[in-house]
Amino acid sequence: MQEFGTIDVLANVAGVPANAPLMEMTDQIWYKGIDTNLSSVLHLCQSVGKIMMDHKRGSIINWSSSAAFTMGGLSIYGITKIGIMHLTGWVARELAPHNIRCNAIAPGIIKTDFGYVGVEGIRKDGTPRTGMNYDALDKTIPLGVGDGSDVADVALFLASDASRYITGQTIRVDGGLAIAGR
Repeated sequence: MQEFGTIDVLANVAGVPANAPLMEMTDQIWYKGIDTNLSSVLHLCQSVGKIMMDHKRGSIINWSSSAAFTMGGLSIYGITKIGIMHLTGWVARELAPHNIRCNAIAPGIIKTDFGYVGVEGIRKDGTPRTGMNYDALDKTIPLGVGDGSDVADVALFLASDASRYITGQTIRVDGGLAIAGR
């Protein structure tokens, strides 16, 4: 705000691998996931949304995940990412009269450092579970495992005026994971 006088785009990219089996779930793991993955997104939408309302324009992009579509998978991570989808719709509905769009991106299996540790989660003792085997996954996804540019291209589209008539949507960027029967 100090440098440019406004904020045109907010990209809410938050995620911690706060997962544990049901009987090992602690309040610490639960609230770490909820606070980092979901509550932080709400608070930034509120703070930046006020700025965008003053300027009568903006685009908010929230990061969800394909984990939101897998019932029972990835515990807290999946729960928070489905929460982001609903939060996105709520924000979109309330901010649309101010010419502010809000959409979400739900990446599938994207080769990142997060995937090496994050997707499998954290044990109760705080040590990481095993990471992803991208080579094996690559064979099960119709377009293979994605990389950061696959998601970045969609984010750029949502940030631009080319998406001026899109709001309240979650766009899956998953290389066909949804149709692969996984």
